[in-house]
Amino acid sequence: MGWSIENILLDFSGGLLSLLQLLLDSSLQSDWSGVTGNPVKFFLSLIAMGFDLAFMWQHYVLYRGYGEDEGETRGLLVHGESGEVTV
Repeated sequence: MGWSIENILLDFSGGLLSLLQLLLDSSLQSDWSGVTGNPVKFFLSLIAMGFDLAFMWQHYVLYRGYGEDEGETRGLLVHGESGEVTV
């Protein structure tokens, strides 16, 4: 259970494309008020991409290779045979 990395990658690409559309439209019109005139779209794409980068960092760097043996079904805490909790 949890987040699918594919959904995170799709969300990141959507935020990036939204930001690129905003910058490209303003560039082609030679009027940068399109960026400053729509701050919600600008900051929403930046915030979404920031959170997506945090999730990608966790998936590809911090927990790289974790759960490969068991198909990523094992939890972070595992109970040993004597009942103690090990990491």
